[in-house]
Amino acid sequence: MEIANNPQRRLTVAEVAERLAINTTKVGRLIKAGELRAIDVSYCPDEGKPRWRIPLDALAEFEEARSSKPKPPPTNRRRALPRASREYV
Repeated sequence: MEIANNPQRRLTVAEVAERLAINTTKVGRLIKAGELRAIDVSYCPDEGKPRWRIPLDALAEFEEARSSKPKPPPTNRRRALPRASREYV
């Protein structure tokens, strides 16, 4: 595969979305949230729509961070006992 052979290659948002099996909008949100490192390669970064490129090492860091999060242990929640009912005469 070409991606594995070229560590300098940068992936587009669509390529990252396909690799992670998520929507391109979600990739953009991850970039804006700072969870996924990316580079804006647009002609004028301050104007218009950004053109993001994600380095392979940034994607590897993201995948490692996501996979290393352990699932929280199940909580042992007890049901609330029914309140004693009072009868008024």
